[in-house]
Amino acid sequence: MKVRLFILQFTLWSFSSNAQWQFKTTGTTNDLHAVKFLSIDTGFIAGYATFLQTFDGGDTWLPNPTINPDSFAFYDIEFPSKNVGYMVGGSTDGVTIFKTVDSGQSWSDISPVGTSVFYNASFLNRDTGFVSGLGSKIYKTFDGGENWEVILSSSLGGPYYRWIQFISVDTGYVCASHTGFDDALLLKTTDGGSNLDPAWPTIITLPPFNSNKNFQFFDAKFGYAGIANINKTETGGNSWIQLFLPNNSASLSLYFLSRDTGFVAGNVGFASAIYKTFDGGNLWFQCETQYPDSQYYLNEIYFVDKDYGYAVGSFGVFMKTTNGGGFTEVENLEATFTFSMHPNPAKDQLMLSLKLQGIRAQAKIFDLLGTKFIDVSFNSADQIIDVSSLPYGMYFLHLKTDRGNALRKFIKQ
Repeated sequence: MKVRLFILQFTLWSFSSNAQWQFKTTGTTNDLHAVKFLSIDTGFIAGYATFLQTFDGGDTWLPNPTINPDSFAFYDIEFPSKNVGYMVGGSTDGVTIFKTVDSGQSWSDISPVGTSVFYNASFLNRDTGFVSGLGSKIYKTFDGGENWEVILSSSLGGPYYRWIQFISVDTGYVCASHTGFDDALLLKTTDGGSNLDPAWPTIITLPPFNSNKNFQFFDAKFGYAGIANINKTETGGNSWIQLFLPNNSASLSLYFLSRDTGFVAGNVGFASAIYKTFDGGNLWFQCETQYPDSQYYLNEIYFVDKDYGYAVGSFGVFMKTTNGGGFTEVENLEATFTFSMHPNPAKDQLMLSLKLQGIRAQAKIFDLLGTKFIDVSFNSADQIIDVSSLPYGMYFLHLKTDRGNALRKFIKQ
């Protein structure tokens, strides 16, 4: 496999505002591994000896009468349709897969015989899906779990098949490790799981305490993988672009709404942080969380739409955002003011017009590496910034005022 590794740096932007990710009480201190919402009101969280549901957007959580979670550890919830869902995990009595056909009101056991633990599920539709777990095996069903077929039993990468995603009945990815938290291989199949080949050139180190899917593919070629940092492929794993997270943070979980817009849960020491990108991972924003110094790990992030998102983690942590993590599009990252910036590209001068009087403003210019080149303060409606000394290339102008913040890209000729 020919491998080309491209390195891109990050730029981090963090703005002062009210916390955009709010903590909600779940009533448990058990570690949570999975979160899924069917609407902004109805959702599910699951983890160690825990399975809870909400009908008010996470304000209150209730047990489900059809599942007693005491002897279970749940790792993943998948809803390929609004009514049909699957939940995988492990238990002391061999029950590893549950299914619902009524939007989560009731669940039934559809486990294959003789299984121990499943970590992940990937369903293409309500009937066709794949599950992976302990034992170096991948199971497939074409009839909604009535029958299961072992399509792979291999020692490649180790016995723990932790993450899995199939793009089609033929093409899929799985992450395999020798222990629950150890170095691993990212593997790919193009024949429905009969054979696996490495999709990453070397052994990778998995983040600790994380069981959930830490990669996401949009098609057979384009996807992201949380391997220490964030990595992006546009060639189906033949080459990767490395996208560094801020603060030397490792990726614990990720969720992308599109090829360009996504979220990553990382960590600063033992404290978690949530980052957002609008441009495919080149530029990262650190989202405001309610308790930024709390020591916990986030195991999964999920968005039901572009505004409503949810995250779960250790010690029963559940967080929610109702405004896309606190940011809108990069080109419209403004509060209650507008301004113009010209010319763009700029050669010697960059002219700003805030269209407001009596406003205090600060303009900072950074390059793609996050290096600050210019920092000026002013209180006039118009300002000319000398950029003649800047090397040729792309830059970011961060404008902070009494009315809020704004961000613009420009080219220095």
